[in-house]
Amino acid sequence: MHWVRVLFVALAFSFAPPTESEFNSYDVFLSSTTIRGGCSSRSPESFRNRIYTLRSHHVYPFLTPVVLQDGRFVENFFGSPEWETSLARAQPIQIARRAVVLLMLKSVHVAGTGNPGHVLVVDCHDETMTVLFEASGEGVTQASETGGELKVTRFFWSARDAHCCPSRIVDERYQWNGGRFAHVGRLDREPPR
Repeated sequence: MHWVRVLFVALAFSFAPPTESEFNSYDVFLSSTTIRGGCSSRSPESFRNRIYTLRSHHVYPFLTPVVLQDGRFVENFFGSPEWETSLARAQPIQIARRAVVLLMLKSVHVAGTGNPGHVLVVDCHDETMTVLFEASGEGVTQASETGGELKVTRFFWSARDAHCCPSRIVDERYQWNGGRFAHVGRLDREPPR
């Protein structure tokens, strides 16, 4: 009789509704890494023609290199565009008196089923690009720096939300602690209606 109860409980949990939407795919990487290829200046223009390998495996480009040419990359499948990625922002900022660059790449699924964003804080030194911070996810819409604090804004979907209509906006906040970025909090709010 005990096995019947165990089976019943197992079945109940397997059919339980999800508590979070599959659209929530936010990944953040606080450890630094380098991206191959030279990095000659902090000029926004110098980031428009290079290869980026992003670390998230949950959202497009799924660990595939993004080869920007004039700030844009189009990935074709079967002869037609499937994904378009563009460099939306390359802004020099200061983090603890260190000159770095805040990058925002935005990807669009041409068929309309996805819109992931990618945020990087990079340092160019001695011809090497070091990524000090990276965040990627569906609905990552913007990033900003104020007073040394980095803010990444993203959508958050509840289990019942349609892709078009996330019920929350989340501001994730990060602070440089001398050797790396650390998560210092988040603010949830309703989207404007």
